[in-house]
Parts: sequence; C-alpha cells; structure tokens
Amino acid sequence: MESLDVNIALDIAARVGRDSVADLAGMLSTSTYYRFLSVHPDVVKHVSLQPLLENAARCNLISTARPIFFRCLQASNPSAIYLESLRLAASEGRVEEGFHMLRFLQAEHPMSFPPAAMFTLSLFQIVLGLYEDGISSSHRFVDFVGSYAAADIVATSVYRHILQIGRLKIRSNSDTWRFDAIPACIADGPFWQATALSPEVLSDVDIDEYVFNSRLANEGSPFRPFLLRCLQEGHHTAQYVEGLRRLVQEPPTQASLDMLSTAGPHSMYARFAFAIFLLCCGSSDQGFLVLETFLNKVSSFEEALEIANLVEAQIRAMGSRGTRQY
Repeated sequence: MESLDVNIALDIAARVGRDSVADLAGMLSTSTYYRFLSVHPDVVKHVSLQPLLENAARCNLISTARPIFFRCLQASNPSAIYLESLRLAASEGRVEEGFHMLRFLQAEHPMSFPPAAMFTLSLFQIVLGLYEDGISSSHRFVDFVGSYAAADIVATSVYRHILQIGRLKIRSNSDTWRFDAIPACIADGPFWQATALSPEVLSDVDIDEYVFNSRLANEGSPFRPFLLRCLQEGHHTAQYVEGLRRLVQEPPTQASLDMLSTAGPHSMYARFAFAIFLLCCGSSDQGFLVLETFLNKVSSFEEALEIANLVEAQIRAMGSRGTRQY
C-alpha cells in the first residue's frame, strides 16, 4: 500500500477501522508508514470506538488503550469526546469541562450528535444547576430517540459507562423526596423527622442511588440503616438491592430469592437477577421460565443486554466474599 496515493491509502485505513478501532491493531504493528496511516487524524476522527463503548474503563488514564483513545480525542472523534467528558466528570469531578466539551461537539455536529452525549449533556446541565436548560435538553433527547423505552436504554448505557469509569461520588441535585435529602429533614426538628421517616415516605422514596452505587447497601456502610428502614416498609427497590446483596455475599436462602421475586414485577433488574440466581441455585426450569418472561418484557435484545450488564456491574461493585456458594 506504500505505493498508493496517500489519500487512497488513508481511505483504505479509514475503512479498516470503520467497524472497530481494534481492527487497526495490525496496521499499528506492521511498519512506520502503516502506523502513520492508522493514527492519522482523518482516520481516527471517524474510527469506531465500539470496544471502548462496551467497556468505558478503557478510556481511563492507566488503560493500555489510552494512547490510541487520546489520538481519537485529539482528532475530535465524537465517541471519544463523549467518553472523555464523562471520564472528566465522573472520575475527576470536572463536570464543567465535560459540559463545554459536549457543547462544542453539539455545535460542530448538530445533525449527528450521539444520543448518549445528548443525554449526558442534559445530566451535566442539571448537575451544574442549569435546571431549565437540562429539562429542555431532556425533552429534546426523548423526542430525538423516539420513545421513553429507547431513552431508558441510552440512559442505562450512560450510567453503565459511569460505573465502568469509576466515579468520585454520585450526588442528587433534585428537590424531590430522595434518600440523600432525608438527613436534612431529620436535623430540622421532630416534625420533619417524623415526616421523613414515615411509612408513606420510606415505602416510596427515590433510592435509585442504591442501584447505581450498590456499595451503599453493604454491611458497614453508613447508608445501610436507611435502606433497611425502606426494606421494612416494603420498598421494592430496597427488596431488590438487599436481595441481590444477600445472594452475592451470603449463602443462598429462599428468603433472599423471595425478595427478588417480590421486586421482579416492579424492576427489570430484579426480574433478570431472579432468573439468574434461580439458575445458579439449580432451579433450571423455573429460572428459564423467569428468563423467558424477562426477554418478553424488554423491547429489544440490546435493552436486555444493557440490563444484564448493569446487574453484573452492581454485583462487582458490591463485591462477593469469594466463598463459591453456587
């Protein structure tokens, strides 16, 4: 290929990386000229970063994939800009820098702005206190993807990327009833304490943060007592999180499986986890039946895969005790 016109050679290299940046690995190790072609800005700007989108940890500073990722970032590859903005916000707390990166990307590619970047932009706006802009961006995002089901798939993938990258802290910027707003109510006097810890609040409070940061449910966590209060009041998310924790960290029991079974109709994560742990416990017929109902409930195989990946990430975050119970 060294005898070809350089523009033709670059076009060939771009076609090689169209499906995956991993396909350029052979060119990187062949010769100086092939390496020049494979890392040329015209190539890496449009190369597919699917392997990094499958495991966003590969964009981290200590990753062996960071050098080629950084080349893509320098060339303004849209997927690279999205992942780097998420990394800056999640692992370094530099939300404002990530926000500006996405705004520039949106201005440069208004017609091909990635849906994941669109959702992340609205998330950053809310985190930065730009609530009206964030809500408007969220509405445009839902309109763009076409349905709430499709929006949920994209949002789940973004949260999975955050978990894979590793985050400093996930905090709420919402003024609705959320568990991280409860301490302020408790400290505000007996009336608000009684209100905050009432069964009506504990049974329906938003505790999704336990789902996306499952370490909060572990024994020894300062947030665990509140989860147990919600569990006592029959909160479905609490049933899922605690059932999952017990099955991951303790010997399997019928009570733990019953928690996932009870939460299953209210949570696709619980339904999937229930099926998997039934299979792990040897109840293959019932496990496959629950798994079949799970697959019938999701809108696509991609959505099912996103849910499965997030449950796996939750289990990894909780950490097993290595006792090989199953």
